Amino acid sequence: MAWSIDAREWNALGEIFDDPLVVDYVSVFGGQPQTLPGHEFAAYLGTVLDRFAGTQHLVTNHRAWATTAGALCVSQVQATHAGAGAAAGARWTGSGSYRIELRRTPEAWRIFHYIFTVSWAAGDRDLMRTARRAPAPTIP
Repeated sequence: MAWSIDAREWNALGEIFDDPLVVDYVSVFGGQPQTLPGHEFAAYLGTVLDRFAGTQHLVTNHRAWATTAGALCVSQVQATHAGAGAAAGARWTGSGSYRIELRRTPEAWRIFHYIFTVSWAAGDRDLMRTARRAPAPTIP
């Protein structure tokens, strides 16, 4: 997942997610977990994250278990987001954990429940808020 995000491979990212997908960024943005088709979430991430000069998601210390639904993987993550344009040089880093639940489909393992729980953050948090609100970039 992180590889596809940082490489900006939005179609490949959409293939990793199942339908429906439950996404929980409540610890970062508030609100409630969202349920939506996996491809829609991947496209949304592309719209938001393409507004950054780059991102790097370092994911470590994986722990995985078999479950009745498929598999559960928890890991630690540190995600850095580099500002672009007027925000060039600004950074926002969120660190915490991923809780990812997967199920086996006939094609592949797919993520059906995804939680990012932030434990600390540093830098310009408004970079994330601005990216989520900004109009989609124009592609020539």
